[in-house]
Amino acid sequence: MQSEVDALDKRIILALFRDVRASYKSIATRLGVSHNTVRARMARLLNEKVITLAVVTDPPKVGLWVTAFIRVSVEANKIDAVGQALASRKEVSAVYHTLGDCDIICLVHFEDNAQLFKFVNGYIGQLDGVLDMHPTISCETIKGLPDRQVPFSGIEEGGYEVSQIGVAG
Repeated sequence: MQSEVDALDKRIILALFRDVRASYKSIATRLGVSHNTVRARMARLLNEKVITLAVVTDPPKVGLWVTAFIRVSVEANKIDAVGQALASRKEVSAVYHTLGDCDIICLVHFEDNAQLFKFVNGYIGQLDGVLDMHPTISCETIKGLPDRQVPFSGIEEGGYEVSQIGVAG
């Protein structure tokens, strides 16, 4: 059973937003509670998946120059399957079921337009149930959400390829 997030939990979360690298001791001092209280609260917040820890990248700075949103129209009985298929791909940072002029929107990052073209036509276009697709390339990010997964491949970290273990949970 998940505990309710209280005012102290929210203050701890806000302290982390201000400085994600802050120690439990410095957070405790700032909030006027004990180090052990912060440690226990953090363990619970992480265990109950109220918060997660993640590495956030700036896609162009890691060679991913093309950011696109792809609107996908899908047969009604295939929406979940197509959504899961898209979510399983390392190139896809986010997948949303939507109401409106399409059924699914996904956010993707690629090194170049050729990779985007291949993904749209060679992968999404071949998925069972896909009726139509409309990719839109982003020209500039004004405010973005942190990526939950970095679409790297072939980079080793601790003996594992990043694409095998993911980066964030």
